[in-house]
Amino acid sequence: MAGQKRAIVAVFLDVRDTLGEVSDLPPDQNGNVEHSLLPYIPSSEQLLQVLKQLGLRISAITSIPHDWKHEDGVQIIGQAILSQDSATGKYATIGDFIVAEDIREAGVAKPDPRIYQFAAKKFGLQPQVCLFIGENLNEVIGTQNAGMHAQIRQGGARPSDRGPRLAELLFVS
Repeated sequence: MAGQKRAIVAVFLDVRDTLGEVSDLPPDQNGNVEHSLLPYIPSSEQLLQVLKQLGLRISAITSIPHDWKHEDGVQIIGQAILSQDSATGKYATIGDFIVAEDIREAGVAKPDPRIYQFAAKKFGLQPQVCLFIGENLNEVIGTQNAGMHAQIRQGGARPSDRGPRLAELLFVS
């Protein structure tokens, strides 16, 4: 986008129902956590690759079940497999793209605007330079009330055709 500067410097993503589907099975009695996030493939990996190539900071604002430890939730998100390199056998995971932050200390949950403001502050940013991608209107309203940009990604397939496109949000003339 020659001649334009980036309006957005960080992207926060909801994980559940935006990047994939989550199994609600808690860790077993030994504390082992299975890969219970099933990403939407290939659209989740493509979205994350584009955001990373643009040099954007990427993090998650997602609901981890309250009966799970934060570390278990982060592990589930980070280890969710997106793809496997056929030559090396190496897995690409959501953790290769997303920095998981503990947002429970915000003391509120989505769609309360304070959680989005808290996430931006953890990155040292104003909400106006952040974008949240989620799957429902309640999240979008909460995000916008926080002063952050928002985009709906329905069913993990692709960003909605309603509202501004990602390119329009990421760059300004």
